[in-house]
Amino acid sequence: MTIPSLKEPTDNEKRLIPKLREIFLNEANKELELYYSEDIEKVINNDWSVHRFLLSAKGDINDGLNRMINAYKWRKKFGVREIKETDFPQEYYRMLKFGIARDGSQLMIGQSKYHLPLSEWKDNIKKFAIYIIEYLDNKNDGKGVTLVMDASDSGYSNVDLDLAMFLRPIHGKYYPQLINIQLLTEIPWITNKILWIILSLLPEKVRKTIKIVHKEELIEYIAEDQLPDSLGGKDNKLISLLPKDAPSAEEVAQRLGISKKSLNKIILHFESIN
Repeated sequence: MTIPSLKEPTDNEKRLIPKLREIFLNEANKELELYYSEDIEKVINNDWSVHRFLLSAKGDINDGLNRMINAYKWRKKFGVREIKETDFPQEYYRMLKFGIARDGSQLMIGQSKYHLPLSEWKDNIKKFAIYIIEYLDNKNDGKGVTLVMDASDSGYSNVDLDLAMFLRPIHGKYYPQLINIQLLTEIPWITNKILWIILSLLPEKVRKTIKIVHKEELIEYIAEDQLPDSLGGKDNKLISLLPKDAPSAEEVAQRLGISKKSLNKIILHFESIN
């Protein structure tokens, strides 16, 4: 017996889900080495792993099939299941906190001032982004995810166009139906222009999930105990994903062959914020 979809399918979708599953499995069996066996099992046993692509394709089964093939192949090629929480320095985890929004969706709150784009760290931060998205996707109970980005005290040095372009197709192509809304708040005027440039490069479907709000408006979406005090909340129910055995930036830099100069930039950046 398969696990029901996280979102109630229509009668037509109920008919199409097993059909799309069957066609996908027939195609995947021709080149199983390009897929994770765990993902194939999930497609077999979990309706949501099929339904989300049907929704993204607006009921077009052929489009849904192509989306499934591309997404599940990408997962294996990127190595999503090989990513570990200890692949990243403690400093990364300080950028993010997690909770539950008013609508019951998973909540992630980030602070852009912590992010410092450096070429030697870019592959590692991209892996971290996928690790976090995978965490949110696995926690998703059908109510989606609410993202909040607090841009207070940030500037041009925190803007990462390379990361933005990397993430551009991720939510829609590889994790469809995951993001409900993205709330941007406390945006400094100095970064307004580049923000609008980034937004203009995003697909329309993604832009529609983005809303720029004053921090006083966040309470409409998120309860006080799920907001940090810097955004007018109490913060007592937010959690961090910082693992007990998270390595230091020095340990990660040594493992990845990152230069001492680039390592010092990261360390000094985080020290300057505290």
